[in-house]
Amino acid sequence: MRQFNANQRGSVFIIALIFLLVITLYVITKSQLIQIDEKIAANNKLQAEALLVADAGVEQAKFIIATTTDFSAPITGTGNFAGGNFSYTIAKTGKQPISGNILQITATGTKATANSTLVVVASKGIGAVALDGVVAVYPGQ
Repeated sequence: MRQFNANQRGSVFIIALIFLLVITLYVITKSQLIQIDEKIAANNKLQAEALLVADAGVEQAKFIIATTTDFSAPITGTGNFAGGNFSYTIAKTGKQPISGNILQITATGTKATANSTLVVVASKGIGAVALDGVVAVYPGQ
């Protein structure tokens, strides 16, 4: 049987404790990272839902544009969709054509703690509303 020196006694115990400490720190760090990932995923979901609510505001504004002829003053409105709230503003933009109107729709959607803003340019000719495209999306503003 092999004999150990007095200064070697307990070294296995200390190495095992250090190994156990390293494993414990690894597990704690991983669990914290998982919690952070879950929060990020939840925030991304809320942000996407707020964008959908803002889009519902744009759709409501399109309906208002289709049924309105006087755009001399900005038109504002509010509503709700899918558990969120939206507000929109319709206003003329810059230079106007001889017939019809070029309008800017600014719609903000809010869902829980997240919000998104869409800015869309629309043109209204005689009886038709055409969205010329999304100018900007402002998440979280």
